[in-house]
Amino acid sequence: MTVSRAQARDLLMVGVGLLVDPIRRLLADEDDRLRRLPYVRSQFNADLAKFQGELSTFCTVGPHQFEVEYHRARRASNQFLTIFDQLQQGVPMDQVVSAFDVAMHTITTAIRAIPADEDDAILPAGSPFSAFLQIRALCAAADARLDLFDPYLDADSFHRYLADVPSSAIVTVVTDTRVLEPISGDTRGLQRRDRIVAVSTLFAEQRPDRYRLLAAAKLHDRHLRINDRVYHLGGSVKDAARSAAYSVTEMDSTTAIHGSLDSEISGATKWYPDTQNEHRRE
Repeated sequence: MTVSRAQARDLLMVGVGLLVDPIRRLLADEDDRLRRLPYVRSQFNADLAKFQGELSTFCTVGPHQFEVEYHRARRASNQFLTIFDQLQQGVPMDQVVSAFDVAMHTITTAIRAIPADEDDAILPAGSPFSAFLQIRALCAAADARLDLFDPYLDADSFHRYLADVPSSAIVTVVTDTRVLEPISGDTRGLQRRDRIVAVSTLFAEQRPDRYRLLAAAKLHDRHLRINDRVYHLGGSVKDAARSAAYSVTEMDSTTAIHGSLDSEISGATKWYPDTQNEHRRE
């Protein structure tokens, strides 16, 4: 299976977590920290070399060498070496933990800054996992805002695509009014609405001021806006590439396109937050 640039960057971010996990566990080990430190540092140096090799490969795309971005990310990954020095020197743990957090923020920001432009993707029918990876990788790259416009939203969309969105991003989910306000007597529709609201409530608890759930009348098109880039989706994300070919097409992010999406948002009914900063129920 071909891995897209966005998916490769997503895997690189996962690699950062695996790289520094031994350091994180070392910081949590109050009883045996100094004895284990040389072993963890030795293994980290070996793993760091491998990670930087993967970083170099990712920063080479055909004739393009993203050297500025590579060296920025490489320097960021080297920051973790100072953690061992601080532990050896007896620097107070709150300062060491703070330095670790700063290093994590620096490396993740540097990796997200590496270009990962995608060609338009057309995924064949019967490849829902490939579609899932493609869309999830795009969502994980959002560090300022993520706007999902899907008239056929379901509850699964939250954990499939929004679980890894950075906490810095403001997430807006827009669906059709008929999804959140089904007609009286539509039992299946009411159950679907309740499942969405139940998951949305949990999602909102973790980012109460950086999340909106909206219902727009007669929402037809499916779009995904990641920061300032706009993608047209060939169908609902809940059915991506299951029974028909599915496209993820980057659009020219013109003022008119952004204006149209902003208009959908401003004209939609708020389901979260409502006037009481809670979820609307009816």
